[in-house]
Amino acid sequence: MNLTKQSLCLRENSMIEQFIRERMYLKGVSPNTVRWYRDSFRAFQGATDSKSAIVQRIGELTQRGVKPVSINTYLRCITPTSDGSTKSTRLS
Repeated sequence: MNLTKQSLCLRENSMIEQFIRERMYLKGVSPNTVRWYRDSFRAFQGATDSKSAIVQRIGELTQRGVKPVSINTYLRCITPTSDGSTKSTRLS
């Protein structure tokens, strides 16, 4: 991994952890919800910057055998932190 990609990953991870902390302190989410956040962001790590990246990741997850209901659940989680581009990206 080159330095630029590594620094982007660190920045993304920092933003994800900030999001989770805010949810814990401001909304009082449960440990299970925190686990769901982390699982969802891990599934879409590096693929939340554009709709095309999200769609590509959906294809990759589908090819790995991840069920549509799981992918939709991940998308529900990552939507509040993206630019809203996942709102129309849903599997049937």
